[in-house]
Amino acid sequence: MIELEALPRVRTLAASWPQIRSSIVFAPQIEDLAVPSYAEPDLGPLSCLTSLTSLVMK
Repeated sequence: MIELEALPRVRTLAASWPQIRSSIVFAPQIEDLAVPSYAEPDLGPLSCLTSLTSLVMK
């Protein structure tokens, strides 16, 4: 598990969804995100990423 609350300056992140699922709410500063294993039925869990400009899911 990656504890994103401990990484307040991270702007770009590539990680599996299970690694960041529980702490993604603590990282609204992320601008570029790659989550190839995202398995949620919608994008609701990512709605907290208010700075997001790029998303890769494959």
